[in-house]
Amino acid sequence: MAFTFCVVFFSVDGVYALNEISNGSSINKIAEMVKGCNMIGDFHEGRAWFCKNEKYGFIDKIGNVIVPAKYDQVADFKEERAWVAYRNDEGRLKCGYIDLDGKEVVPIKYQVPFGEGETPTDFSEGLAALPLRTDEYDSPVYGYIDKMGNEVIPAKFSIAGDFKNGIALVDLENYIDKTGKVLTGNELEFQDKIVIFSQDEKMGLRHLNGKVVVPCNYDVIQNFSDGMAAVCKGHLWGYVDPLGTFIIPCSYHSSNYYDNGVVDDWGEYGAPDEANDFHEGLVMVMKNRMAGFLNKQGKTVIPFVYKRAKDFSEGLAAVKTSQKWGFVDKEGNNVIPCQYDTVASFKEGLVAAVKNGKCGYINASGQEVVPFIFDKPAEFEPLHDFCEGLAVIKKNGVYGYVDKEGKSTFDVAANNTSKPKAVEVMPSFPGGQQGLMEWFNSNFQVPAEAVRDRAVGKTVVSFVVSKTGEVTNVEILESVHPAIDEVAKKLFVKMPRWTPGTLDGVPVNVKYSMPFNVNTIQ
Repeated sequence: MAFTFCVVFFSVDGVYALNEISNGSSINKIAEMVKGCNMIGDFHEGRAWFCKNEKYGFIDKIGNVIVPAKYDQVADFKEERAWVAYRNDEGRLKCGYIDLDGKEVVPIKYQVPFGEGETPTDFSEGLAALPLRTDEYDSPVYGYIDKMGNEVIPAKFSIAGDFKNGIALVDLENYIDKTGKVLTGNELEFQDKIVIFSQDEKMGLRHLNGKVVVPCNYDVIQNFSDGMAAVCKGHLWGYVDPLGTFIIPCSYHSSNYYDNGVVDDWGEYGAPDEANDFHEGLVMVMKNRMAGFLNKQGKTVIPFVYKRAKDFSEGLAAVKTSQKWGFVDKEGNNVIPCQYDTVASFKEGLVAAVKNGKCGYINASGQEVVPFIFDKPAEFEPLHDFCEGLAVIKKNGVYGYVDKEGKSTFDVAANNTSKPKAVEVMPSFPGGQQGLMEWFNSNFQVPAEAVRDRAVGKTVVSFVVSKTGEVTNVEILESVHPAIDEVAKKLFVKMPRWTPGTLDGVPVNVKYSMPFNVNTIQ
């Protein structure tokens, strides 16, 4: 498959070069920006929303304001677009989309139906479903727009889902392609997607072309995760594989069954609510009020000895003994002792935890990376994961961010008189700028997924050249395609050793930001 590929590196004093020691100056600038915010969001595609005086805007990871606080509601960036909305005098929301530079590329003119709970609509595979008109009963009629606001599929659906692998479910019974054509059974013949269907108030699984995989024998079926789907009979859960050839019997409870005394639609206790999905080859289930883990063959690989447990993430799962939480590996070894009041799941190598009423972060070895000095979440508020190298925290009721080295925006606020010094001698790649370009062009390969999706645009990669010359802390600041991001991150950590930068003659960590352009269209 043909494509063209162009790489352009800006010079170190260009707009994308941070020329900073470690992460300090980024945090410094972000600290100034989030001062006085009512709320802040996680970073996605190098952007995070913030709220001041009940209005929302966006900042980037260097602390620049991309959009001032002016919107009434916003959502996170996805596929280089963020849903934004204004509320009119009648209290109704009208929405549109902005790009990564904050430009309103899709006009804010689309009505957000009250009946939809004013829920943001993300782009999926380049298209977004919006109510483009209303019918004679003033009900929304959905069509699809592209990333520039062009209406590419006319409004003719009462319900419209996201696109995946080039198809979307509409009106709960039909599948369309990206031209809006309703696909027939023959046209769906080669789709390997398996969907849930109902018959006589029971659920089963079938291919899009109608071929039944699992007959309608179950009361509830959840979507596939990690190659298995949770199925329920009565108030007991089991699991099936995509072929329907292997079934883990419905012998297990969900944790909510014990926690909440779940009520079904008829007001009877003990009905199913939601089971855990498979993650990393294992699933958490409950039996006799205790939690354990099964593999895909239904074998108990971690015994039922825990009060509660959470899904595996990055090779570890949270488990609770008595009143405290810790972590086990996939062999059931206690890797991190049960000593925390509550914990989240691992993400980007760290996990949020609460100890003695304070929140902090630990690594996979149980070492304290971010000190336990921040506010624990309020009731029903989740612990915040790290997203793109930063995590949302609170201290004395005030929001801020912390990085993976434990430096927070509160540190900056407490010591705002100190300013970072500029690096005297910048790091150098073997062979200089030309050598860096040649190395990249020789080693970077555009993934097939990006070629298939005709990816075009600029990716910006941030990394730190350490005081020993190694490349660390690789992050994606701007994204063109998720597959390109993964290839870039893996490649950058394999860079040859640099000559480190120096300050006052001493080697120091220096943070860079470098862009490259990809064009997969011939």
